[in-house]
Amino acid sequence: MANEIAADVVGAWDEIERWYEAQGAAHLILPPASGEQIAALEATLGVELPGAVTASLRRHNGSTDGGWPTGTLLSCDGILQRRGRECRSPARRVPADPSFSR
Repeated sequence: MANEIAADVVGAWDEIERWYEAQGAAHLILPPASGEQIAALEATLGVELPGAVTASLRRHNGSTDGGWPTGTLLSCDGILQRRGRECRSPARRVPADPSFSR
């Protein structure tokens, strides 16, 4: 299963990189995250990242600001910065679903 996920991520990045090359924008996606960066991210978050996220970060550690068609693809540092902002934001409450039972 993990190998399938990694293969899917590699395939997706192959297509993304071709698109960026065709647009003359390959410089907008960043080099891979190091194993140390990924380990530090996991340690700070207190979780093991899903295999697809780790595989993606090992291919490219995000994009430059505004370097993704819908904004910015977060790097390890970007994930931590975003997490910090969300932790400081007022909690968003989702109404309880009365049909949900434990």
